[in-house]
Amino acid sequence: MSALLALLLLAPSPRAAAAADSREVALVASPQALAAAEEGGLSLGELLDGPASRGFSNSLLAARRRYASMVRVLEADARELRGAPLAFDPGWLRSPAASFELVGIAPRLDLAEPGTCGEIRLVYRLAYARDSGDARKPARWRGDPTLAYPPARVDPRAPSTRRVASRLPMTLNVVLKAWDERGKADCPRLARRWLAPAGLSGPRLGAWLVSTAGPLPPATVSPARLREVQVNLQLGRWPAQDRQDMGGQYENLLRTFAPDYLGKDLIPAPLANTLDPARLARDRRLRDELRAWISGKENLAAIERGDARVPEKFLATRAVSV
Repeated sequence: MSALLALLLLAPSPRAAAAADSREVALVASPQALAAAEEGGLSLGELLDGPASRGFSNSLLAARRRYASMVRVLEADARELRGAPLAFDPGWLRSPAASFELVGIAPRLDLAEPGTCGEIRLVYRLAYARDSGDARKPARWRGDPTLAYPPARVDPRAPSTRRVASRLPMTLNVVLKAWDERGKADCPRLARRWLAPAGLSGPRLGAWLVSTAGPLPPATVSPARLREVQVNLQLGRWPAQDRQDMGGQYENLLRTFAPDYLGKDLIPAPLANTLDPARLARDRRLRDELRAWISGKENLAAIERGDARVPEKFLATRAVSV
């Protein structure tokens, strides 16, 4: 039984009967529905800075404080960790030809805790659409049908001659606090809002999601409800001919950003359940504290169940996944 249906068991029976003519929305992945929802108020700019930033390209978002504070950290990471022959160009994060497209919506009401009904997760994928010319590609890539890494061959700042569009290997998981439209943690009420009318799909589903009858009207997705932004960025890759021992290799940067205490900037935050091995190796006292935490009876049981939450003092704020 899903967390949403479990919450609905708490609802009065007339409402439960009405739910029989509805369907639970546990994941939205339809491109048509997502495009309509994004157009209706779920663009990245609106979630970070409000309606004035609706539909902004990355160059316009870069002039906004929250997005810019996150980008500066990612640019520094890309410079520091750059090493792959096919490396991500951080210029895309400020390019007028690039933006973040909504590619998924997932209500995580199963993560409810005191004060909230869990999380609402909106996933965005970096994409570009601009004019481009073969003359801008390095000679080694011309005519190569196997190439699957546009940043290596398309310069976001170069002159252009023909139209191309693609998505790039970077996602943002924007995590919102799950409250109802009144700003309250009324979990049964919120769960009912995730029951879509039967037969609703495509653009009509997307429009319903952001309507006053749906679960994501403007009052529920304001920047004030932002909990964190989780970043997964492919820094680069090594083709198989360069790493024959690995059959090729990819490196992904993992970061989490959360609002600072004033709510103005996005600053690096601990990565959930991701230990900081370098700091633990240097700090014997911290290692002893971690060992003691793991040995605790309740913590061992949580680890066995798969729902343990490692205390933040042991966690890293940056990781590279290979």
